[in-house]
Amino acid sequence: AQAVARMQGLVRDFTVEEFRQLVHEGRVDWRFVEGEKQYLDRFAETLIATHADLAARQLDPPAPATLARERRRRIHDQ
Repeated sequence: AQAVARMQGLVRDFTVEEFRQLVHEGRVDWRFVEGEKQYLDRFAETLIATHADLAARQLDPPAPATLARERRRRIHDQ
């Protein structure tokens, strides 16, 4: 429920069914922690970064300069 709410706060018209489909397809990052399924902290950002349809529906997309700066940082940190 929290994971869906997080996506709904970031992506316009995001649905529970859409989340279930992404999980079913193995596109949502998660791990078992003490026997419980836990979604990784950046799962939402990763979904938006890797799915153009979700990125196009972002409620508050980052400024282009911020995106370029973030991309350079990720490349540099590898």
